[in-house]
Amino acid sequence: MSAVDIELLSSLFLLPETITIEAVYPTKSRLTLQISCTLKKGFVMMLAERRDRDLDARLLQAEHSGLPEFKKMAKGIRLDYVAVKAAFSSEWSQGQVEEQVNCLKLQKRIVFNRANFDLLRLRVLCRI
Repeated sequence: MSAVDIELLSSLFLLPETITIEAVYPTKSRLTLQISCTLKKGFVMMLAERRDRDLDARLLQAEHSGLPEFKKMAKGIRLDYVAVKAAFSSEWSQGQVEEQVNCLKLQKRIVFNRANFDLLRLRVLCRI
């Protein structure tokens, strides 16, 4: 797949369910796209409903799909399988930790005079 194919395919993750494959991807292989959409919907629903019991089946589908992007994704998930499986049942999120780390990095930049004027200006304007 070319970069354009990958970009169009990835845009399907963000498009509403009402848009048809033919409207987005009229000239390319519809079978490949249909497989991609089916796999994508399966993973999204599994994550949204927190169904960790479906993870193994979804990974097998991705590995046997014949699509290199999904094979690579499945391989990456298998490398950290325990953490991915635990993420379904855990109520904890990494979001707050990431926010605090970014805030700490920002403070260090300001203290060590590495923050440029634009960043400092934004900080002042946000506090007003």
